Amino acid sequence: MRIAISAVFVALVVVLAICTFLSSKSKKRISTSVSLLIFSLIPPVIGNLFLIASPVEALSTIGCYIYFLGMDLVMFSMFRFMFDYCDIHFHRKLIKSIIYTILLLDMIQLVLNVFFHHAFTMVLIEEGGASFYNFTAHWGQTIHRVIDYGILAAIMVVFLVKTITCPRVYAERYLVILLAMVAVGAWQTFNIIARSAVNVSMIGYGVYGVLIFFLSLYYRPLRLLDRMLGEIASKMPESIFFFDTNGRCVWLNDRASQLLGVEAGHLEHVHEALGEKLGDYQKDGDDWENAISFGEGEDMTSYVVEKHNVVDNHNRKVGFYLSILDNSEDQRKLQKETFNATHDKLTNIYNRAGCDEKMESIDLSKCFLLIIDLDAFKEANDHYGHTTGDKVLVKVAETIKKHFRDDDFVCRLGGDEFAVVITGVESDISEDVGKRIGAINKELGSPEDGLPPISISAGGAYGKDAENAYELFNNADHAMYKTKFGGKRGFSLFEKR
Repeated sequence: MRIAISAVFVALVVVLAICTFLSSKSKKRISTSVSLLIFSLIPPVIGNLFLIASPVEALSTIGCYIYFLGMDLVMFSMFRFMFDYCDIHFHRKLIKSIIYTILLLDMIQLVLNVFFHHAFTMVLIEEGGASFYNFTAHWGQTIHRVIDYGILAAIMVVFLVKTITCPRVYAERYLVILLAMVAVGAWQTFNIIARSAVNVSMIGYGVYGVLIFFLSLYYRPLRLLDRMLGEIASKMPESIFFFDTNGRCVWLNDRASQLLGVEAGHLEHVHEALGEKLGDYQKDGDDWENAISFGEGEDMTSYVVEKHNVVDNHNRKVGFYLSILDNSEDQRKLQKETFNATHDKLTNIYNRAGCDEKMESIDLSKCFLLIIDLDAFKEANDHYGHTTGDKVLVKVAETIKKHFRDDDFVCRLGGDEFAVVITGVESDISEDVGKRIGAINKELGSPEDGLPPISISAGGAYGKDAENAYELFNNADHAMYKTKFGGKRGFSLFEKR
């Protein structure tokens, strides 16, 4: 019997050591407290092993000290685990300091048993034909039990309160750990009362450590509901992320995992990955919807992000979820349709509709409108053909754009008529515009690309001299015809009378 039970304790120590190692490698927030708790269970289990395996009083006595001091270490670790697992912040430092001080004083009085024998003494017990040393408790041991049982009871009360008061979706995770503590407390109490020579009370705590490892790091409550909802959510076109009240991601669907490249078992990286994917995507307040776009054209990506709070049947917030819909294809299609509606298909510059739209968005008093018309384009088009004529129009559009700023809007109003909208005008720019028209005519008049030479006539008007865009166009148009009637190939400025 001694060998069999000793083997059980040895196996338990090995399992606890493995659980300690695995929990220390976990990336979950609670992993440090879990690994410390499981590790703290190893010394009292070893102490209990000494009591079982050793027929020598000295080794059994050492086992008792390891056992009792180890139990104080277990209470220390359980108390820390309770604070972290239950997210308790109320006077955290003060309460922990008080409990840790009480445990330290208890450990000191247990060590002083070496001199005063006030806590326990060893006694030889025969059972099953074998000799075992067990301890006889004295008043110091009573103090030790009151402290440890008191702390354990306080921890169980906290888990009970959390189970009752927290939203139902989270209650199960506190309840299962509470039941595990109740079971281990009952097991140890039974062994103390039974006063069996073969003390196996720490088997309960060893199993408790394994349960904590599983329940804290791997157990998922409400698995059936979780699986049903998961199957539904995974088939949705949106990426779905569920967060708890502390903003930690607790679940995501397959599409969300693919979006961020985050595996379901590494949810601690979700917040960081969302920031990299969406930038500053978070907004304060309750439910909201936000459209986020990056890039342009075929490289554009666009998302519709929605946040919705989740409440229980008592209207208490239990978390929230993000819904992210990748609508890049629709937005690219819309962007293309908008571009086609506002741009000339031949030259890829703004058309008349695009020009009118731009005019509505600028400060008319600080703009300059230039109307440009090609000279004798019809004759050139009839002589060289429409294909060559189209090439000339493209060349004219590119040449005009080259000689004006990127901020200026170059438009094809129709046929061989163009316009340039110059914004941010604070002073007289007519001389500069005239020079640009001259440079354009020089370039178009001496082609080196095999296209026929062409010239332009231009007229300009200041927005400050017009009441509205319609009048401004008329003013610039009159100036352009002034150039036409004056011999073409040049620039005229509208002068308000």
